[in-house]
Amino acid sequence: MEWDLDSCMKAFDEGRLQEWIENYLQGRGWENSEVLRRIRAYSVIWARPELVPISNFDRVVGKGTEFIFPQDPDEWVQLVQAIASKMPRPSDLPPVIGWKDPEGTINLADGHHRIAALKQLGYTQVWALVHETPLRSEEELQQRAPLRENPTGEPLIEGNLNEASAQFADYAQYFHDSSGLYEFLTVRIAKDKELLTIAAHSQPGQPIPNMLFGAVHYLLMNGKADPLSRYYPSLTINHESPDHVFPAFRKFVLTNSKQIIEILETRLVQTNEVRRSAFLYPAFKAVSRLLDNKPLGLIEIGPSAGFNLLWDHYLYQYDEGELTGLTESSLTLTSMFRGDKRPDLSGPMPMVSSRTGIDLHPIDLMNRDQTQWLQALIWPEHHERKKRLNKAIRIAMVNPVEMIQGNALEFLPKVLTKVPETDIAAVYHTFVANQFTEEQRQSLLKIVEEYGSKRDIIHIHNCIEPHLHATIYRSGKRIDLPLAYTDAHARWIEWLA
Repeated sequence: MEWDLDSCMKAFDEGRLQEWIENYLQGRGWENSEVLRRIRAYSVIWARPELVPISNFDRVVGKGTEFIFPQDPDEWVQLVQAIASKMPRPSDLPPVIGWKDPEGTINLADGHHRIAALKQLGYTQVWALVHETPLRSEEELQQRAPLRENPTGEPLIEGNLNEASAQFADYAQYFHDSSGLYEFLTVRIAKDKELLTIAAHSQPGQPIPNMLFGAVHYLLMNGKADPLSRYYPSLTINHESPDHVFPAFRKFVLTNSKQIIEILETRLVQTNEVRRSAFLYPAFKAVSRLLDNKPLGLIEIGPSAGFNLLWDHYLYQYDEGELTGLTESSLTLTSMFRGDKRPDLSGPMPMVSSRTGIDLHPIDLMNRDQTQWLQALIWPEHHERKKRLNKAIRIAMVNPVEMIQGNALEFLPKVLTKVPETDIAAVYHTFVANQFTEEQRQSLLKIVEEYGSKRDIIHIHNCIEPHLHATIYRSGKRIDLPLAYTDAHARWIEWLA
């Protein structure tokens, strides 16, 4: 895929800029996992690329022409020269990524080598994706102040309301071309102190707009009679235009503030996209062949409701081609392949001997209240996602899996010991490692490595490498297998293996 200005502008015009940025930060040659992780953790939404004077990046320019960057000097020079040798124009390169502080200084998060190369070639401007909210440091992400009343009963501080307001303002673009109702509401909520005070009761680290909208949707779905329902495509066939929804929405939130705050303080965003199984299915096909198709003891970290522990229970269709997977399944998951490579989907389905999930807050699908919360988190216009979720719920309810509530780093070693000698332990996770600290990721890898020194094991993961990756230990020897670049919701897959 091309990562130039034209592709970025096209993504912006089509409402796919966030997707473009995430894919670019995972792309070969441009990967930056730390910036990607922080963007996802803080739900950053970007404005249209703009042409910025290189001199504006004061925080990364030292005395003279040297850039402040934590890298070996020789390696730094080599990488800058490699870019400069291609004689690129600013529009030939991906826009750099930065954030603007209150003084107007643009702090560079990604693009140090590009700026140095362009300066070397005599350019004075660079295309940039700039956001006014900082990309938080690791420490700040871990220590963000709660956005609700503290145990002493002191009121919410003004700074927290400002942060909540910024999230709603940012989410307007996130909802653009995907939810007209939520896009309209976010802009107005961002300026309403009473609504922000209620919304800010969301638990630390949770996306505040999604939590407030989910809470309101949940109450309406559960029979809270109100004129607001007329504006929700999920609740009425002939829904009204969102142009006049705000007064009804505001009144509903203020009237039901006690119930909404209780939801915000006790629940989490856990949509659990079942379509991610569309890249797990070819992944397990590929690694299973390398281990003689022995039975797999599945162990998923962060499974939420456990839908992706049942990847062998679905039917798949890629690029509108032939169907593959479980023929009699009631749920067909669709995706498309990018690039030239395709996985080998022939042969029998890999055998699964056991399924175990480890999650801090697992969803109990036998609890109607919890499944309704999953449904409420789906945006009102997303009818296909709702149908897919409901089918996944029905399949999971008749195919229960073992679910362990707790910290994966604590419970994983115990679960691994329960996998029979005749089977292969298959540890995997889709995007949960994005929420891990670097220390937690390394601890997880160490657990797998220690087990792999004694027994065969598969570890399939995203958000550690810049792609979906398989680490296989067979007879004590390690095999690393890059599998694919993937969209977060598996709308597309670029196969690598």
